Amino acid sequence: MPDVLIQETSERALASAVDELFEVFKVDLRGKRVVIKPNMLGPFDPERGVTTSPALLEAVVARVERDTSDIIVGDNPASRQSRVGAVARRTGILEASRGRFRVFEEPCRVALRSRHVPSIHVSREFLDCDYLINLPRFKTHALTRLTGCVKNLFGIIPGGGKPALHAAAPSYRDFSELVVDVYGVRPPDLNIVDALTIMEGLGPSLGPLVPYGRLISGTNGVEVDSVLASILSLSPSQVAMLEVAGRRGMGQVSPAALEVWGRAAPPRRLHVPLRGAALSLGNRVFDLGSKPKVMEAKCDRCRECVAVCPTGAMMDFRAGGQGAGERDTDAAKLGALGQGAEGRPRLFPRVERNDCIACYCCAEVCR
Repeated sequence: MPDVLIQETSERALASAVDELFEVFKVDLRGKRVVIKPNMLGPFDPERGVTTSPALLEAVVARVERDTSDIIVGDNPASRQSRVGAVARRTGILEASRGRFRVFEEPCRVALRSRHVPSIHVSREFLDCDYLINLPRFKTHALTRLTGCVKNLFGIIPGGGKPALHAAAPSYRDFSELVVDVYGVRPPDLNIVDALTIMEGLGPSLGPLVPYGRLISGTNGVEVDSVLASILSLSPSQVAMLEVAGRRGMGQVSPAALEVWGRAAPPRRLHVPLRGAALSLGNRVFDLGSKPKVMEAKCDRCRECVAVCPTGAMMDFRAGGQGAGERDTDAAKLGALGQGAEGRPRLFPRVERNDCIACYCCAEVCR
């Protein structure tokens, strides 16, 4: 049995590819309660390549149904908890779940072996299951550089709890370590990475897609992520999550030491974000330099960025509050006012840069 399996496939052939990987890893789910966790970051259309492919999710659910009917599909997206159902519909995950989707409503507090926070809230379903299947999407990440198996497990935390963790560990290295801490609460039993496309550049939601046509699977998420990093031409030392996990003995982080079946064959050298790089997203809502800036011409004022900001740096100028009333009237200084169709002011969120920790939560939820 390999440590990591790479399968060349297409959306139409996913059912047979899933059958094959279940056989390779000798997956037996008879009599087990199974939780399937896709990447459901936010309300993005499936073709954007931000969230797990509905076709892959449906193929996995159908395969699991052969062994057990005790199946839950779910995730905690970065959007507000009240919008989880809407996110599931928009991403195609609700329909692909074949009636197995659930909005998690029973978080429980668990102790965390972490130097950053003593405990976290986790959706109880992840702790109560017998078998956890992790379905991340292969993407770069503006903060952690790579998002795959390990980062996808950050979704065991209900949406409202994530911003506080960003604030508790604001730096690249500290947050990467905290992500590994959370992953250790309930490591998945099987990881199937949706690599039909790879998002490069400013992932996890704003980068362009590169066709790749593969599933990348394994029982150890750290080891699968090490292969993903190698495809991005990154060494373990260049991905702090892998560096931390390797030091803790959570998996082999050198791809050369793993038994890998299949051909990686990167399409070309892919662009990976560098921390602090001044990178412009001219056709997107956010200009992500060292800190984000709202691009008003693209903003639809949905306020998701305001809702998820962990420090309050993303300010809602309509809401008022301490000092905000003065800012509302100072259009020349802040550039937060535009003109609506009837000549009335239009107000946009704006980043208070001194309070911004460059966690890019705002960019993650921006659609």
